Amino acid sequence: PSWPRVHAAEGSRDVSALCCERLAYKYRVIRYNLCLQRQRFPQCVELYRELAAHEAKLDYSFDESNFLFMIAAVLHKKPTAAVLRRLSDAEVLRMVKAPLEFPGGVEFQSSRVQLQTCANCPPNAGGKEQEPALRTFLPCARCRAVVYCGKDCQRKDWKAGHKEARPEPAPGEHRANFVRSKRKNSWNK
Repeated sequence: PSWPRVHAAEGSRDVSALCCERLAYKYRVIRYNLCLQRQRFPQCVELYRELAAHEAKLDYSFDESNFLFMIAAVLHKKPTAAVLRRLSDAEVLRMVKAPLEFPGGVEFQSSRVQLQTCANCPPNAGGKEQEPALRTFLPCARCRAVVYCGKDCQRKDWKAGHKEARPEPAPGEHRANFVRSKRKNSWNK
């Protein structure tokens, strides 16, 4: 992502201070996403305020902002620091939950922000192998309904019967839309 332009007032600031501020912003974005994934909405509200305030302070444009623009998009208010300070927690919560209400339903959106478990790993004491971060396990190229932690698990599951049980593409659905692109996946490094 491109960083907002550095204004004359910031030009005199120590570069390392600006770098630390940007790293702190990225850290808060990660915390926000984890809280959203775990549906810890009160913490999301607090982090959302911090992130939007940072964007307002650095005068992010509409295209550069990840949080401030939601004030205009969801609440139809001017996205400024003053407006942000006056927002109630209920209004901020509405902006936090807005992406989850995107067409396709809450289940679709929440499944996109949940860690997946490998379809083949044998259950341990704690259950099946869970991905360490979002989108690190690759889905079955045919059905895309299950994910695997690696090539070995995929092969074992296919030999155990997933190959025969996998669904075919829907009638009229182009195969390119159904199957992952033919580029080599990250397991073949």
